[in-house]
Amino acid sequence: MNLHGTIRGLAPGLPLLVAGLAQGAEILDLAVVRHEDSYAAEVDVRIHAPVARVRAVVMDYEHLPRLNPSIREVRVLERQGDRHARVRTRARICVLFLCKDLRQVQDIDRDEEGNLMAVTDPRASDLRYGIARWRFWQEPHATRMRFYSEIEPAFWVPPFIGPFLVRHALEREVRTTIDNLERLAKERDRAD
Repeated sequence: MNLHGTIRGLAPGLPLLVAGLAQGAEILDLAVVRHEDSYAAEVDVRIHAPVARVRAVVMDYEHLPRLNPSIREVRVLERQGDRHARVRTRARICVLFLCKDLRQVQDIDRDEEGNLMAVTDPRASDLRYGIARWRFWQEPHATRMRFYSEIEPAFWVPPFIGPFLVRHALEREVRTTIDNLERLAKERDRAD
């Protein structure tokens, strides 16, 4: 086999090799379940940056639009140190050709281990119910972050928008978010 044959033989595996060398943020697991009018999503990701930096970027609420352009507006309504914040967001959520501007006010609390819990205020949101949890832990060369969310929209969702389509849209949003999260955490690490 000549050099061209060897290179052609390697070509199909080259993108995997390059992706492995780049060590970008990884989606390890993503699941979406629909039960009547509510949705639950669980996402497990690995981000190649220190846990303190990743958490700091997630908790920099005023700058959340840098994580994902779907987040159009953020306003911190109340803050009590680094343990509690009341945050209002406006996001543009799209599944297939259907888009919705979603308003949400959340009370976000940080526990002693640095994990976050958010509870949606339905009186000030387009959701009847919503909770979200972020768990962070350090691995040898990366941060693991597990995100869990349950929501019940206060607006009509067409029946054909099931878990498969929501999962597909969520995967796209998660990919954008974790890539930006990793980049911003690394920038923060270099700045310190």
